[in-house]
Amino acid sequence: MFPSPAFRIGDAWRTKNHASSFSQIRLFFSDQRQAMTYFLSPGVHACLSGECLVFLDLKSDRYCSLRPSDTKQLCPLLHVRRDETDPCRSTSVVPDRETLALVHRLRERGLLACVGEQAGRIDADIETPSHDLLSDPAVPGPLASPRDFLNFFLASRQAKRMLEHCSMEEIVETVRTRKAAQPEARDHLETARLLVRIFNKLRPFHKRRYLCLFDSLALLEFLSRYRLYPTWVFGVTMFPFEAHCWIQGNGYVFNDRLDQVRHYSPILAV
Repeated sequence: MFPSPAFRIGDAWRTKNHASSFSQIRLFFSDQRQAMTYFLSPGVHACLSGECLVFLDLKSDRYCSLRPSDTKQLCPLLHVRRDETDPCRSTSVVPDRETLALVHRLRERGLLACVGEQAGRIDADIETPSHDLLSDPAVPGPLASPRDFLNFFLASRQAKRMLEHCSMEEIVETVRTRKAAQPEARDHLETARLLVRIFNKLRPFHKRRYLCLFDSLALLEFLSRYRLYPTWVFGVTMFPFEAHCWIQGNGYVFNDRLDQVRHYSPILAV
């Protein structure tokens, strides 16, 4: 593993060292000789960014990553759904002691488990966008109604409150549950286009600097008040490491440029 990639979502890097005694590792080896398949722990998501495997742990609100050499050794041991282009797929692998030591460290951090209800997935299973709403031809913005003003301020206040008082795991689960409870939710691109323009027009009224996490959550809250439930996407890129999030739907990125988000590997879609 890289020596320092442990940090909170949207915050600066935070190093967290984990020490394991030789006796613990030796016991782990003897116990795990027959168990060569591992699951992503609940609340953990992963993606490949270049040749590096990146984890997002919603419970601890942290990302961490593996070196390319560790990624190559670990991926075949993971019980995940793969596609034909997955560079980590393998039909047979015999892990060495170094790889099992890596698995031991990842299990200690709560990223891997020996059992799981179903296979997770490396990389978020979402549609790749091909357009963005911010690149629409410049036209006069729509007039915001009193209802729009009210919904904007309520959405912004709710997003601020959630980020201050809730964990990322709780926020993601709230958004996911609300979306799942709307089997007949509207998914109208033109309505979304209009509302995103209204949101952007009202955004300067909220005296807070732009932050992708806050602005994406506030936009989600705003659109939900019109029964629109697009997808909230988290992505990462390496060298240097960066984490980002945005809103998308119907093949369009709502609140960022397509050229910007295409540099990120999706790790979570809500």
